[in-house]
Amino acid sequence: MSSKKSRRNKMGIAPSQYPVSPEQQPGEMIIDFSDTPAYSTGTSSGSASTTAYTTPSDPSQYLTNNIRKCGNVKSESSVVLTGPLEIEGYVRSNGSVTFNGDFSVRDKIEAYGQIEVNGHTTAQDKIKTMGNLKVMGHLTCHNKIKVFGKLNINGSCHVQGSIEVWGAVTIQGYLSCQSLTVYSSLTTIGDESGYQVGTEEKIWGSRIFQREG
Repeated sequence: MSSKKSRRNKMGIAPSQYPVSPEQQPGEMIIDFSDTPAYSTGTSSGSASTTAYTTPSDPSQYLTNNIRKCGNVKSESSVVLTGPLEIEGYVRSNGSVTFNGDFSVRDKIEAYGQIEVNGHTTAQDKIKTMGNLKVMGHLTCHNKIKVFGKLNINGSCHVQGSIEVWGAVTIQGYLSCQSLTVYSSLTTIGDESGYQVGTEEKIWGSRIFQREG
């Protein structure tokens, strides 16, 4: 009787013994900046509860000018951040993210809900939201922005790279970027409102200019 040999690779490891990378763990959901959203339709975007983020009271967490510092900010639900705060890593939430005050973020900002800026936020890397992006103040991004909802600017938004918006864009203030793609309409409100695009502009919907008065 011939014996069956188990299949092994050249290193002598059977298939059932192959190591599993963290990216392959069941139930793991990774947000990235690929063109395909990393979520499935009908999946809950997280709890509706709000979690306040506070930094440790350790004096080493503070700058000399009393601006607080922290590493990564990660939340399974919506999170409200209060500045001034310097974030040396990323901001990632399965709900919404609200920035109240002044912020500097070194890495990506990602949210399954909306992102709201109330104050002045500077992002050194990319910004991505599955919901709306609301700017009530000033937002500066040194990379690119992708919004799967609406973009509403009441203040100013400056982006060194591209902006891609799937919903409508409303500007009551000023917007500047290198390239702009809007799959819906773009509206500017007021005589002093406008936008500037460096290279390529694609507006698939209508352009609406609302005058004051």
